[in-house]
Amino acid sequence: MAPPALDHVVRRCLAKDPEERWQNAQDVAHQLKWIGEAASQAGGGAPVEPVSKSRGRLIWMAATAVSLAAALALAVLYFRRPMNDGAVQRVSVLAPDDVHRISSLALSPDGKWLAIAGPDRTGMTRIWLRSLDSYDWKPLRGTERGSFPFWSPDSQFVAFFADGKLQKTDLADSRPDTVCELPSGKAARGGTWNRDDQIVYGAGGLGWIISAGGGDSKILYDPGKLTPRGSHGWPSFLPDGQSYLHKRENAIWVGSIASEFSSRILDSQRAVYASPGFLIFERGGKLMTQQFDLSSSKLPGNPITLAEGFDSGYGLPRFSVSERGTLAYIPGRYYSYQTAWFDRAGKQMHQASLEPMICGRFFSMGIGS
Repeated sequence: MAPPALDHVVRRCLAKDPEERWQNAQDVAHQLKWIGEAASQAGGGAPVEPVSKSRGRLIWMAATAVSLAAALALAVLYFRRPMNDGAVQRVSVLAPDDVHRISSLALSPDGKWLAIAGPDRTGMTRIWLRSLDSYDWKPLRGTERGSFPFWSPDSQFVAFFADGKLQKTDLADSRPDTVCELPSGKAARGGTWNRDDQIVYGAGGLGWIISAGGGDSKILYDPGKLTPRGSHGWPSFLPDGQSYLHKRENAIWVGSIASEFSSRILDSQRAVYASPGFLIFERGGKLMTQQFDLSSSKLPGNPITLAEGFDSGYGLPRFSVSERGTLAYIPGRYYSYQTAWFDRAGKQMHQASLEPMICGRFFSMGIGS
């Protein structure tokens, strides 16, 4: 006996996609008020008839059902709102058999794809791609010697660095296009791509900006200084597409492509933003998260540990987060090995220098708040 409009309200509260549900209790209240007023107006001109006991009981039951439905709508809106209860699901994802070790990864903004870079057993590094609803990895053609992948905001392109160039390729596995040549002799240190098709990347200790369509790279500068930014690397855009996080002097800074503003906010090797207002970063061998105020670039509250025994590898992209809150990271630490020469009798002759090596062929992924 409930009006169809009430059924619409309840169904929208129960929508599978959070974006399709009512966004707050006030929206539901307005709808219920409108339904009540419409019902009142529709019956306002009807003649008054005597109400029998049985019909009165039916009306009372209908009114009770409407009230319960309204309460259910409000309860469902509260308990099924986009914020979850903090539960986290963790899964391990095995890297391709041909990949000897994983040096960096990037999760697509829509959370559907993983891109990794790493050498195979012959030492050749390339970019590999996997859809998260599949078991299969595929090497992206033309990405030999590629490193440090990062995504376009629409999750349709993967950018990477190879052979002294910034390049990009699409999900159709087309031949990569060159965005630009890197400054002569400059080593790449990560990149980030905003919705205005601008790319900020680090190279040679400096920050550079270029159009994703190609052109000339421009240097980003420090506030009030005439010298380029020093030790710039591993940039990551914030939601406004103008501000971005980057590593500088063993700390995380907030810079801007629209001004010369820059401020130090956190001691860490690398940090990325996670909706709806958190930073994820590495500190002291732990992967951590903390609330982040976008308007003030402050971090209220205390950090929370997400994973132990983690090392960012001097800022390497070893963790990534999607816009919907899926986190992917490479567990394990950045180990150092020391090689030594021995003669046939087992006597040590001399030692070689220390060389770092990234260990681990597994991803860990968490879905939750």
